[in-house]
Amino acid sequence: MKDVNVSTANEFHDWQRVNLPHKFVIQDIDTWPLMVSDPTENYDPICLIELKRSSFEPENWTPFKDDLPNYMAIHKLAQRAGIPLVIIYFVKGKSLSEADAKIAIFKVTNVDNTQLPWITYTKNVVRAEDFKNAFPQILL
Repeated sequence: MKDVNVSTANEFHDWQRVNLPHKFVIQDIDTWPLMVSDPTENYDPICLIELKRSSFEPENWTPFKDDLPNYMAIHKLAQRAGIPLVIIYFVKGKSLSEADAKIAIFKVTNVDNTQLPWITYTKNVVRAEDFKNAFPQILL
């Protein structure tokens, strides 16, 4: 079972938790990786990334079903944009600069609350250094 986030990002987040608790799915979009080094690509986004972190090792973490509304919303946004959705997971509090630091990459293929499994993806766990060296191709 996933714990409710104990901290919020800003004052609006605090206010909406109290005043709009069941009226919206609040989704922060973490990153739009861009082809910034190649202006011939028109800086088009190549994927939508949802960043996740907790205390689980990357090999053991999977998306929490408690986050289903958020995953459905962000997956629909990615579909409408015509780009893939990727979840990047890392261990909270562990420096990604450490030699043994790992990142889990989930390339999401579907999110559907009427099916089991409710989320489908391919998962790849890599060293942070390998992720850096293969970026952005590793996301595609």
